This record gives sequence, C-alpha cells and structure tokens, in this order.
Amino acid sequence: MKISLVLLECILVALGVTAKNVFNFEVIKENNKTQRIPKLTTFSWKDCSDPSSAVMVVESLDITPDPIVTPGALFVAIGLMVKGDVFAPIQADLLLYKKVDDTWVKFPCLGILGSCHYDDLCQVLTLISSCPDPIVQSGIGCQCPFKAGTYTMPKSEFDIDAAAVAAGDYHAVGNATLMGKPAFCLDLYLSFSE
Repeated sequence: MKISLVLLECILVALGVTAKNVFNFEVIKENNKTQRIPKLTTFSWKDCSDPSSAVMVVESLDITPDPIVTPGALFVAIGLMVKGDVFAPIQADLLLYKKVDDTWVKFPCLGILGSCHYDDLCQVLTLISSCPDPIVQSGIGCQCPFKAGTYTMPKSEFDIDAAAVAAGDYHAVGNATLMGKPAFCLDLYLSFSE
C-alpha cells in the first residue's frame, strides 16, 4: 500500500520520543538513467500537546528500518490513546518548513498540501479512498468519528515514495482542536541528505 509523506506526518505529528536514523542518497539505474534516491539522515518527533488536556496522545511510536530508504518499505508501530470521542469538526493547522541557510522558510498552502489550516480535518480524511489494512485492523480507522479507547497498531509495512523530496532539513508541526479545546499536537523534524 502507498502512504504519502503527508499521511506519514499525520501518523507521526503527536509524539514524544526521539529516533535518529543516518542515511545517504543512493544512486540507482533504471532504463539506463541514473537517479539519486534521498535517504533520511535525521528523524525526531515529540508530542507537543499538554497530556492533561489533549484528547489524543501518542504513547509509543516505532519506525524502522534504520536507515529508512525512500522509496521503499517503512515499518510503523504505534500506540495511541483517545481520551474521548473525536468527531467533526476537528480544526487543524499543519505548518511545514524547509531550512534555507540558517532560516526556516514556511511552505505555502497549495490546495490541501503545505502549511494549511483545515476547518474540518474529518472532511480531509474523506479524501482517503482506501484506509490501509493495518490501520483498519488496529481499530483506529481513517474516518471520523474516532471512539475513545487505547489503540495499538503492531509493526506494519507501508510503501513510501519520497524520491521527490529535495535534500535538506524539514520541520512539521501539526496542531488540532476539538470544540476549541486542544486535541493533539505533533512536532516533527526530518533531514534528507545527498
């Protein structure tokens, strides 16, 4: 199954442990053309929400292999606590940055990609045509509402295609509210090298 970098951010953006992976670009030949494939050199995340008031808390996250090679297989295991039922509308903000020299430059919002405000994240989730089996089997699902409970997705494989990601440092912050109250917050750093 394919999972976009944006969906991966949604999975990762509410966490509080750091993982580091060291990678380099890999050169492959396909149809007699040489292509540079980015490799992730640094990855870290933290749950930036207040655990006493957040509705959703990521309790554990494990991402392998180390190093992560893109495109390729990514294995994700996650533990998620949903403290109360989560239903529409979920307002969310996703901020995406790329470091240029010593300055973090914010990506613009293009449609539903980039640094965007979402009036209702549940509406965005309806664009997912097929929820990946591991997410369905864990009981989390890809559509609102999300029922209160503790959810565990065991180590599951996803195919990722991030070959179009340029080398550099990236920062993403996802923050959501439910009825004006904090729902979750995830802070993510990624570095791709040549």
